[in-house]
Amino acid sequence: MTETDRAVSTTVGYAIALSITTILVSGLLVSAGHVVDSREKTTVRSELEVVGERVVSGLMAADRLAATDGANDVAVSVNLPSRVAGNGYSIEIKSDEVILEADSVRTSVTVPVETSTTLSTGTVSGGSIRIELSGGNLEVRSA
Repeated sequence: MTETDRAVSTTVGYAIALSITTILVSGLLVSAGHVVDSREKTTVRSELEVVGERVVSGLMAADRLAATDGANDVAVSVNLPSRVAGNGYSIEIKSDEVILEADSVRTSVTVPVETSTTLSTGTVSGGSIRIELSGGNLEVRSA
């Protein structure tokens, strides 16, 4: 062997070590990214559940007021955050459930609701809402 052959083996060994290190670091970064995404979805889902319960609570309070004798003008305000975990969200009212869906993170939560007054279906963006009795139905509007 000549002296030039030994210099090549050092360079090849260094290149192999560098490529193995790069692959390991890339793998760690990719797996850490998935963990962060999973945690974000969990946080958004948890916050949407709390907001959903507050919406249902407001609907039930308005329903109780609407059920009293002579109730013509019922209005209940519910202060809600405009964003959950940094994401905007929407609130969809259906006849027997409230569906909250985060805008950028594909996560939604459904909360059942049972009222004696008919609910008007519709969708409002996240944030404070106002529940009003309109034409014998409870209607949810952005405040």
